[in-house]
Amino acid sequence: MIPHEHFYTLRMSQFLDPALIDERVNWEYYDYLWVGEGYIFSDILQLEDDPERTRAISIDLLDFPAAEEVLRCLGLPLHRNVNQSDVDQILGQPFARKRFVADRYSVHYMVNTPDRYEVSCTFFDAGGLVWVVVIARDAVMQANV
Repeated sequence: MIPHEHFYTLRMSQFLDPALIDERVNWEYYDYLWVGEGYIFSDILQLEDDPERTRAISIDLLDFPAAEEVLRCLGLPLHRNVNQSDVDQILGQPFARKRFVADRYSVHYMVNTPDRYEVSCTFFDAGGLVWVVVIARDAVMQANV
């Protein structure tokens, strides 16, 4: 994956027409308050108290037009509909698995190359990968594991 210093500079407007982007303000996510840019269920977010550094990216692989481009930019060799065992081969053993709705589940990985990231992948029960969340676990955003 890309180094944190590059991750911090990513903005949604690099991947999508700015006219399609919604502003996110006072956005609650992962127990923090955020600002940033969004498109439907995809977001590129900065902490409200540090709006210069992107620390979270969530990409809906079903609806975000540049999803594959974002994943390539992050250095994540993932794609829509890949299954969990293939993702395990790429990211290693997950540290958590959670179910929030009946037809899908999320699996959480810690990736340490070259910097530390938490990567959450959501899979349909009858299908594959549909959503990816990447959080830069730096000195400010300490890992929960």
